[in-house]
Formats: sequence, C-alpha cells, structure tokens
Amino acid sequence: MIFRMYDKTLDLDIDEWGSSSYSTNSYVVNKYALFSEKPSEIYDWYISHVGEMSDIFDKIIVVTDGSIKIAFIVFNYFHDEDGKKVCGINPILVNPKYINQGFGKRIIKEIIERKCEMFDMKPDYIYAGIDNDNLICKRMFEKNGFVSYDKSDDEGFIYYKYIIK
Repeated sequence: MIFRMYDKTLDLDIDEWGSSSYSTNSYVVNKYALFSEKPSEIYDWYISHVGEMSDIFDKIIVVTDGSIKIAFIVFNYFHDEDGKKVCGINPILVNPKYINQGFGKRIIKEIIERKCEMFDMKPDYIYAGIDNDNLICKRMFEKNGFVSYDKSDDEGFIYYKYIIK
C-alpha cells in the first residue's frame, strides 16, 4: 500500500464514495465518516482553516493498493494538554467497495508500524475518536492494540489511543 498526499485534481472521484449509486456500503461512509460531506469539501475546509484542528499540521492522505484508491484519511498532528505529540486519525474513510475486506485493519497496522513517521510525525501516541455505534471501526482499532480511554459527554464518541513504544 502507498500513502500519498491527497490531490484534489487527481482524487475528485473519491467524492463519489458517499453516493448510494457508487456502492451499497456508501451509507456507512456517510453515517460514520463523512456526515454527508464530500472529501473535497473536507480538504477545502482544512485549506481555509489552517491551524484550527492542529497546532502542528494536518495532512490529508489517500491510500492506494496498485491502481485502486482504498482509503482517504485526515491526520491531525498536535500537542495534547500535557504537551505530548499526538497523531490524530479523523476520519479514516475506507472505499465503500472494499469495506470488510481487511484494508482498514491493514492501514491501521501500517500506521502503527511506521509510527506515523511517513509524514514527518513523531508522536507519543496515536488517537482516534470513533462513533460509539460504529462497531466495525471500534473492533478494527481494538484489534490493532488501541485502547479506549474516554468518551464524549453525550457518549456518542469513544476515544482511543495507541501508545508509541
């Protein structure tokens, strides 16, 4: 798998992942990752709001396997309240045509193994906030060694972390 920077001119087709005509799994993408926004709109928001999500930087990544675009990921690199460096994953969007085929688990495993260093990050831990109802995603992170450590006030999101060793 190759991790590369999102390029709006090359990756505009990823916007179709949320369309019901693209895949029967597109509803999952909209419900848990996009909230009916297009990836290009997420990209545009980050370009026009530099520094609002991260005090170090944000990276928007596409993961490919051969010629197939497998995932769209937003990485937030920031300091937590204790000054530790964090690689936040928010969101990770697996191509709906390839959901439940092990790609998400492989991507998370590679992020852990490479310690987010593929994008000049050297975090103390990796973080993900996951919708409490998204059982598939929660299991995917748990199987890769992430542990839950907190939840949102409304209990809609569970927060996971993986300590870099």
